[in-house]
Amino acid sequence: MSAEYPVVTSSHTPLTGAHAPRPAAWAPEPPDETPEAGAPIARIVGAIMRYKWLTIALVIVGGVLGGIATRFVTPTFEARAKLWVLSNNPTKAPVGPIRAEELLPQNSWVELFQSFAITDSVVAKRGLAATPADPKDRPLFLRFATAERPIVGDYRIEVDAKGQHYKLKREKDGVVVDTGSVGDSIGRPVGFRWTPQPELLTPRRISVFNVMTPRDASIALLLKLNPPPMLQPNGNFMSITLAGNDPVEAASTLNTWIDEFVSTATMLKRKNVSAFSRQLEDQLQFSGDELRKSEAALETFRTRTITMPNENLALTPGTQETRSPVIQAFFVKREEFDALRRNREALAKAIASGPGAADAIASIPNITALPGAKSLEQAMNDLLVQQADLRTKQAMYTDEHAQVKAVQKKIADLRNDAIPRAARALLAQLQARENDLNEQITASGTDLRGIPARTIEEERLNRNKALAEQMYANLRARYAQAKLEEDSAMPDITVLDKASPALGAEDFQNLKIVGTAILLALGLGLGLSVLLDRIDHKFRHLTQVSSDLGLAVLGTVPKIAQPPRRAKPEDAAEVIESFRGIRLRLQYAYSTSQPLICGVTSPEQGDGKSLVASNLALAFAEAGYRTLLIDADTRRGALHEVFSLQRRPGLIEVLSGEVTRAEVLHPTSQERLTLMPCGGRRTTNPELVASAALPRLLQELVQEFSVVIVDGPPLSAGIDAFAIGAACENTLMILRHGKTDMRMAKAKLNLLRRLPLRTVGVVLNDVKSMGDYKYYGYDATYRALPEERAVATV
Repeated sequence: MSAEYPVVTSSHTPLTGAHAPRPAAWAPEPPDETPEAGAPIARIVGAIMRYKWLTIALVIVGGVLGGIATRFVTPTFEARAKLWVLSNNPTKAPVGPIRAEELLPQNSWVELFQSFAITDSVVAKRGLAATPADPKDRPLFLRFATAERPIVGDYRIEVDAKGQHYKLKREKDGVVVDTGSVGDSIGRPVGFRWTPQPELLTPRRISVFNVMTPRDASIALLLKLNPPPMLQPNGNFMSITLAGNDPVEAASTLNTWIDEFVSTATMLKRKNVSAFSRQLEDQLQFSGDELRKSEAALETFRTRTITMPNENLALTPGTQETRSPVIQAFFVKREEFDALRRNREALAKAIASGPGAADAIASIPNITALPGAKSLEQAMNDLLVQQADLRTKQAMYTDEHAQVKAVQKKIADLRNDAIPRAARALLAQLQARENDLNEQITASGTDLRGIPARTIEEERLNRNKALAEQMYANLRARYAQAKLEEDSAMPDITVLDKASPALGAEDFQNLKIVGTAILLALGLGLGLSVLLDRIDHKFRHLTQVSSDLGLAVLGTVPKIAQPPRRAKPEDAAEVIESFRGIRLRLQYAYSTSQPLICGVTSPEQGDGKSLVASNLALAFAEAGYRTLLIDADTRRGALHEVFSLQRRPGLIEVLSGEVTRAEVLHPTSQERLTLMPCGGRRTTNPELVASAALPRLLQELVQEFSVVIVDGPPLSAGIDAFAIGAACENTLMILRHGKTDMRMAKAKLNLLRRLPLRTVGVVLNDVKSMGDYKYYGYDATYRALPEERAVATV
């Protein structure tokens, strides 16, 4: 069935009630009900699905090209190893036997592994400063070494037919740079330190190789670490991966690297521990000498003063039991005197401050804790209580109330009389106590100055001896621990997995190449899909209606099966429900004042306007409205063929006055649907359609019909569609998915908006119920259940 013809709708019992009035004034609807948040994603997904075969083809081509590329790529193998690195945990106390501390912080092991001190040694041991053109020649260069600055470049070594002499040439110009007998050192004039095994220099052997400086070789070796080694925070495992074209050579080089790393770490640790032990030994010897000197000095002093008489002092000289309490009591009193003096001065200053004396007294720290401050403390507590009482009463009474004034008077008495009086009494007590302590301190100072000088000297010598003993004991313990650490020094690194040749890495690399090619092709396909969608000006996305045209969507018409394919019952039901929805949107967009007159048009031919117009008229008729369908496409109108009626006479004949209105109103199979065909095809038809006769005819027809649907020509056909829209005052735009040119639709709509008419909305034709369109679709699974049969009763 062509898209220009209506589908067969199901027959329903018409609604009772003849004419439901419809308005002439159109109430504008909100722009678009589609959720805009997902619109860009929905458009991208729609573009990808539309061009999915392009993407699939590019993916297939990418996979084929990736497979071809694997034949031209040199295989790369990966040698892997894993180390366990000892890490210090500062949150736990050390347990177990005494051992040396860790050599490096945890985050520095990787830097040590990649240091040139280690890589240069690996380059020298594996002969990596020379790179043979043929990997099979690698054993020849295992002993290759160079001076600090060799002459780099490409070289060729040739052995004569007897295998007794060699020639070393520059590959670029063939100049001989060195000759000699097999077994001698090769390349000394150009900075080589190379003595290969004689059995490897077989007769007529030719080997081409490249020479670089050891440092450049180290840098090239570091670049083969893929990925670079890492040691996770608070972790102990360090994984190392080295890439190379020869699996055996890569594994051997990595194992040499690890061995050099472990040996260097062990050497550095033992060196640090030994140096620390020697330093402690020297310090212990010095501390022993100092201890012996302090002991000898104390012994000499006591021998010299043991026969001296006691001095005439109140204290016995040289007896620490009687001297220490006296000294301690002196300084305790002195501290008490100083504190008392500060409090006395602060209190005197506060009392002298005048009206604010109470606040100044209260600001002195710990003033109420002093001896004799009981009265002051009581007065200040009373002040706090009265102030709290005043706040409570002020919350209930005004300041003129008697109770408030009574409390204010008590507060004033405390601040101006009681507190200053108690403070002055306390000040007198503090002054007396200060004088008493001053006398005691003066007396104690006289006693202390009377202690003999020999007692102080003896005490100093005792202190020197005690300090020397303590230092000697500490150094001796640390020295013993350092010797144990030196004897038990072991590397902080353990090799868990040594590197072994990875013979399966070539297949894995091929998979990576093919996978990368497929991913690139997939990305290209997706990008092209989005790009083609952006440059495609056909109507494909629901958001184009609101963004490009600024119109509301009244409904969608699903894709209708074309002959010879037969439509399924659920497809027909979906089409019927779609037109019911469009009818409902038009029906309730009007108030209840006048009949509905609506023109149907599209930007260009083939959009399905006649399909929508005829089925919309059928939907109104089945809903019980007396409906007139006018075929106003006087150029190519074919609605008469759909309903098996005559084309003439029709609209043109009525407009020209050749026939009456009743002669062109033809009933159809639907009793409430009437058709007015287009009439004769004449060159003067556009003038008749654009004349005043058409609006006058429509005004007469609304006296007989509740709904008038006018199927006009497309907007691209000429002035007919514009004239019909102006006569109907309301126009329904039809857009066909995948066919309507949005540039054409936008241009024609801008012209249409200059006329005295309203574009009531858009109907989307030939769409699939997927993506954003599903919000306007019909759930075919929710069909009416079959009627239950009545159960006969006896």
